[in-house]
Amino acid sequence: MASSSLSSAAPQLGSPVSEKLTRENFLLWKAQVMPAIRGAQLIGILNGSSRAPPTKLEVEKADKTKEIIDNPEYEKWLSKHQQLLSYLLNSMTREVLDQVVMLESSAKVWSAIEGMYSALFSAWVTNLRMLSDPG
Repeated sequence: MASSSLSSAAPQLGSPVSEKLTRENFLLWKAQVMPAIRGAQLIGILNGSSRAPPTKLEVEKADKTKEIIDNPEYEKWLSKHQQLLSYLLNSMTREVLDQVVMLESSAKVWSAIEGMYSALFSAWVTNLRMLSDPG
């Protein structure tokens, strides 16, 4: 069986963040969670570039018959994915959690959060520029 790019050790996401995600603190929150996610080598799961391996494998036995077995690499990937999802969800206030609770993957949660808060941040920057423009 080919080795996986995901190691078998559980990811070390570290302590919970000190500032949970609210509608006003996306950049502060992101600055806290990203080092933990990168350090645990889970960025691929977060951004969707590390896709789930197949759940089952077909293996050939010594008598040349084929058997379908559970893929151990899938179980490792799923464990890491669920730990990352838990870390993200536990780092949000209820107000934010209500907006993503139905999403079942960490990549979808991340995408939704970035979409919501990047747009708010861009609007804030635009308003700040308009207020500071002397013209």
